[in-house]
Amino acid sequence: MDHSLLISLAEEYGTPLYVYFEDIIKNRCEHVRELMSKYFRNFMITYACKANSNPRILEIMRGYGFGVEAVSWGEILSAFRAGYSGREIIFDGVSKCDYEIENAVLSDVLIINVESLEEIDVIGRITEKLDKESRVGVRFNLDIHIKAHRYVRTGTRGSKFGVDLKDWFKAYSRILKWRKLNALGIHSHIGSMIGEINPFVQNMSKLMDIAGMILDKLGIELKYVDIGGGFGVSYAYDKGIDLDKCLKEVSRKYFEKCNEYGLNEPTVVIEPGRYLVAESGILLTKVNYVKESGGRRWILVDAGMNDLIRPALYGAKHRIINLSNEHGEEAVYSIGGPICESSDVFLLDGEFPETRRGDILAILDVGAYGYSMASNYNSRPRPMEILVSKDKVKIIRKRERYEDILRLVV
Repeated sequence: MDHSLLISLAEEYGTPLYVYFEDIIKNRCEHVRELMSKYFRNFMITYACKANSNPRILEIMRGYGFGVEAVSWGEILSAFRAGYSGREIIFDGVSKCDYEIENAVLSDVLIINVESLEEIDVIGRITEKLDKESRVGVRFNLDIHIKAHRYVRTGTRGSKFGVDLKDWFKAYSRILKWRKLNALGIHSHIGSMIGEINPFVQNMSKLMDIAGMILDKLGIELKYVDIGGGFGVSYAYDKGIDLDKCLKEVSRKYFEKCNEYGLNEPTVVIEPGRYLVAESGILLTKVNYVKESGGRRWILVDAGMNDLIRPALYGAKHRIINLSNEHGEEAVYSIGGPICESSDVFLLDGEFPETRRGDILAILDVGAYGYSMASNYNSRPRPMEILVSKDKVKIIRKRERYEDILRLVV
């Protein structure tokens, strides 16, 4: 990490400031593409852009032939801005609005993955009205448990996501009733920050079982089996996944089930988001004050939970470096932001180098779910985003101004 570069960026562009390193993203893309090529003949990698939907980041993904997994019309528009066509986009989402579905159908997205029986009829009616065919898949809730924060477990029984496994026949039978709908795929996304391999193997196994039953009972041979994403990365105290070993075991189950049911190797879709971008991002923040309160030493910075909500929302821990004094004598500090919430804390009672007003701190591994979850809470403008490509520095999103926050007020 080039401390002098980061400090100079903070001085030139101000803080809080998101900085992404293109080489790290490209290395991750190459790694994932290489592993998928190693274990599958037919595959599609779709970047889950909710992790970071800046069109300049999406352009990098497109350069590697990756598609986009979107969960809103806004994310689809970001993909279009990056040069994607509809046929390169998979549209997921648990509660899609009618206008989002209409626009997705008109844009000819590759697949719309439905999450309820009622949604099938909604899409069917919309396609009839528009006189446009649409390709659909069904996302299932397969009741697969993962070791992760309860907010990021999406495949457990009773969650809002997906169609119950018991309704598989109803779902595909209902699709067949609509003349403009084409049953193309099957999907399951079980959660995020998964470090275990077995849940992914279970996911593939159950999806392929359903695909086999659909072929047997309804005569539909699905073209896509989408196992979602959720591949864990290493944060401060979280263990990432061994993706090579994971995909190896998943592929074994896939080919086993293809042989069992006589399936013609449907395209395997994965939806990595965090795995591709998390480690590329740094949030630079400046120290406003250092104080002691009730025996606790506080470092108060200019970045807040409106800029990076993961610690407040999930209890997430990010590595933090004092770029101005990385190797200084350590003491016990807590690091908090300017937001009027007690949860606006990035570090609580941890060892940290001696810090003074004006020091520049770097919060690491924020390329995923950093800016994409940022807000204007406390009427604070969102930060600038910068992309570093070797020796080039490019602004990829301007810093919001206070007048931007008030622009739509009438």
